[in-house]
Amino acid sequence: LLLPPPPPPPPSAAMAPLPSVEGAVDCGGQEAMEMVWRRSTSLRTFKLPAGEERGPAGDADGGVFVVLHTEWHGSYLQPVVEAIIESLQEAGARYEVFSVPGASDLITAARLALRRSPWAVICTALLLPGQSDGYKTMCTTVSQGLMRLNANQDVPVISGVLMCRDEAQALERTHGAENPGSALAKAALYMSKVADTAAALADFGLDKEDCTLAGA
Repeated sequence: LLLPPPPPPPPSAAMAPLPSVEGAVDCGGQEAMEMVWRRSTSLRTFKLPAGEERGPAGDADGGVFVVLHTEWHGSYLQPVVEAIIESLQEAGARYEVFSVPGASDLITAARLALRRSPWAVICTALLLPGQSDGYKTMCTTVSQGLMRLNANQDVPVISGVLMCRDEAQALERTHGAENPGSALAKAALYMSKVADTAAALADFGLDKEDCTLAGA
């Protein structure tokens, strides 16, 4: 004779569900989406660690930041390039600006710029879908090309390739509050200091996990 299974034990303190945490994201709904938005980083909330918006200490020794931008969709990119230059000027950094025809040319131009051992290379372009099917391929090719340049040497290559679905989004991401130019410049300044600090440690045979940029 088979007996029915015993009833489940009453809920205990260990099994009771945890109380909701204030600000936690629920599984859907407008309120949850707003919570996610408030927690995510955007160009409006992006900030570097305090005091790290200037380049490496050796900037006065002749190092420059190279800014590369495309002529293709240049009317969209002009405010981005201007914002990059403004932020570099505010930091007292030396810079040079070069233009290339299209997004795929950024990879060659960045590789050539690296021969000069700059503090960093900032690359910006804007891609929009056209009549052909090459949009996704171009997005992947340019992104991976710049990523490989970053992975294979020590000078920071900052990718500012904007992949937009239409002209309305392109305008929003370049001419308004979503303009990434300042963030790109600040990222270049910060990463150049990281690279400079790492190079100095390597010269002295040091490898300190607790080393901070404040001492650079």
